Amino acid sequence: AAPAFAQDAASAPAADNAEDGAIVVTARKRDETLSDVPIAVTAISGDTLTARGINSVREAAVLSPGLNINSNGSGRAFVSIRGVGVTLVQSVQPGVGLFIDGIYQPNTAYLNNPLLDVDRIEVLRGPQGTLYGKNTLGGAINVITRQPSNDFEVRANGSYAGPDNSWLVSGAVSGPIIDDVLGFRIAASHRQQDGFLTNTILNKDANRFNTDSVNATLRLTPSDGFSLTVKGYYDWVDGVNIPYSRVSGPTDYRRDVTFNTLNQTSYKYRGINARAEADLGGGSKLSVIGAYDMRNSFSPDSDGDFGPDNSVRSVGRDSLRTMTIETRLDSEWSDQFSTLVGLFTSNEETRVNNTDTINLIHPLFGPVNIVRNTTAKNVADTYAAFGTLFWKPTAGWEVALGLRYDRENRVSRGEVDSVTTNAILGVIPATTLTNAKLKSSEWQPKLTVSRKWTPDLMTYVSVARGYRGGGFNAPTAPMAVRTYGGDSAWTYDVCDNSATP
Repeated sequence: AAPAFAQDAASAPAADNAEDGAIVVTARKRDETLSDVPIAVTAISGDTLTARGINSVREAAVLSPGLNINSNGSGRAFVSIRGVGVTLVQSVQPGVGLFIDGIYQPNTAYLNNPLLDVDRIEVLRGPQGTLYGKNTLGGAINVITRQPSNDFEVRANGSYAGPDNSWLVSGAVSGPIIDDVLGFRIAASHRQQDGFLTNTILNKDANRFNTDSVNATLRLTPSDGFSLTVKGYYDWVDGVNIPYSRVSGPTDYRRDVTFNTLNQTSYKYRGINARAEADLGGGSKLSVIGAYDMRNSFSPDSDGDFGPDNSVRSVGRDSLRTMTIETRLDSEWSDQFSTLVGLFTSNEETRVNNTDTINLIHPLFGPVNIVRNTTAKNVADTYAAFGTLFWKPTAGWEVALGLRYDRENRVSRGEVDSVTTNAILGVIPATTLTNAKLKSSEWQPKLTVSRKWTPDLMTYVSVARGYRGGGFNAPTAPMAVRTYGGDSAWTYDVCDNSATP
């Protein structure tokens, strides 16, 4: 199986929900065939992911042109679309938005999490702020999972690959509880692998990786015009965050690392979300999505000197709590005019606690021991309003004019407590308190003009401005570089969907 591209949708394999062989996507928050969407979008089916043994969004990036995701640890990932969006600091917001069933995920670590019971992944290139949550400067990744139906269904999958003993098992059960009214879906998976790096100091596998995931969904449809879907999930991720290893040059491809610890890190991801959809009549549909997501991590023993020297050891904990609410109203006023307007708000709270133990030999004073404890609390509130007007003057032409307004307030409170001990100098305590604030107000317009020439050929031009919010460095950073401002970019697209991307 191969991914289906917007630019060659005519040759794409049929989707499960399209009787005529067309790929149906929700890239513009509406059910549309892939060949009718004037966006550079790639749709990857869940069956393709299963056939290729792909179990994370990071791994799926190889099937989407322009999408690049790299990771050097189970809790870190660097993502960009068309070269836009890379984030190197966890507290700085990503420039590519990740959405799972319409729920915004605020941290790139979610790109490494297990993909469970996925129907398809849609990768949208270019700014998408007029349709999606936030931080879609480079684009958006939209993951759609399978939903309960009125048919009983059982799925199972298993795979094994060497030489690092990587194996995966997963399964899902779905069916009705009350026919045509209440349905359920439960899915679970387990993956583990030894990794491909060896720690030569400890003589152990250096990047073992284990994940367990379970989720459950209930879908209530008491009438034709209303539905309520509630979903909960729990992901366990046990892996490593390997420090940057020393190499001799760009052709040093050794798979050995030399650290005094395995740098193990464990993550727990939990969340619950609900989606209510109602047909208001007169061509209007209302959707309300609310979610609460939690992430906790613990690194019991990390090598802080990036090498075989046993001079810096670290213990770290962090927690992330995210609450999001999004409301959308999709209205069809006539055969020519329709609108899609919405409101978005999110609250994110991050807490970090790191303890570093440093042992040095001073040339004059001898052994010096430093214990430094760093705590940080970052709080972010985002409010946004967005809307798009769709105008079809004829059957073949469409003009889409969108606008988004973002308002963001971020506060970082940090404290660094350190105690330096030396036989000659005695005990030297030090406490530094550094706080930082960040505010932004941004407008993001988008204009797209498209022409459908034939059922298999569409051309369009678009211009859009994208934005992603800023963030903070750790409290240990100097105040001059404590705060990162946001980024913005204009994107111009001219596309013929019969061309290869």
